[in-house]
Amino acid sequence: MSEKAKLQSLFDPFNAKGSWITIHNPGSDPVNLGLVDSYTVTRVLSQGDGSSNTNRTEFWLLFKSVGYHESFHYSHTIKVVDLHQDDGWNMDLTDDRQRVFHIDMIFPEFDLDQHEQWMRWKGYRKEREDFFELVDKDILATHTLMARKWSN
Repeated sequence: MSEKAKLQSLFDPFNAKGSWITIHNPGSDPVNLGLVDSYTVTRVLSQGDGSSNTNRTEFWLLFKSVGYHESFHYSHTIKVVDLHQDDGWNMDLTDDRQRVFHIDMIFPEFDLDQHEQWMRWKGYRKEREDFFELVDKDILATHTLMARKWSN
């Protein structure tokens, strides 16, 4: 399995069950960015120590907030320089600007409002499958190019 596929597999449960994300900027109050439709690893950069050992992996992650089809402002790419996951239902991603993106999985029995919104969103997407296929293809191409051109 490629490094990209391994990283993507960490996000698959969040894509399937739904999640929300909160950004923590150093020196600022946390900001809840809301429910996230999906996470996609678009680029991986493994850095070695010169003797074919990988000692650092950075990756670019596209995440699309619920309602992303309404505006490009709802699709984001970040360069992840650190990932921390204690369990399978939340994750902390640190980007190249030292912001921490905290991801929480939705638990239907506890997160009633979020679960209801998530189910409505999934139904909305399913009813417009052809439309979202085109939108998703365009967003992925744009954000993959953005990740490729990102200066290290």
